[in-house]
Amino acid sequence: MVTAEAVLDRAEELGVNLSVEGDRLRYSPKSQTPAEFVDALRQNKFESYKLVSRTGKTLGTHGATKGARRQEAAIRAASQKRRGRK
Repeated sequence: MVTAEAVLDRAEELGVNLSVEGDRLRYSPKSQTPAEFVDALRQNKFESYKLVSRTGKTLGTHGATKGARRQEAAIRAASQKRRGRK
């Protein structure tokens, strides 16, 4: 299974922008978005939604960098550790 972080990395590679509008995770341009990417995004919709909504940015070629996503992952891991989960 593909992780949400991998989906966001792939969006960046493809030049696909991800954004949150209300309770929806949007991607654009749809014409550049391969079907296998859409399937991976759907499989990781909740986690991808959380990552995109926490940054408050559109992710993709004009959004957050891999470093910002790594930082987000580190924050999430530290939070889980504090709650007693590994």
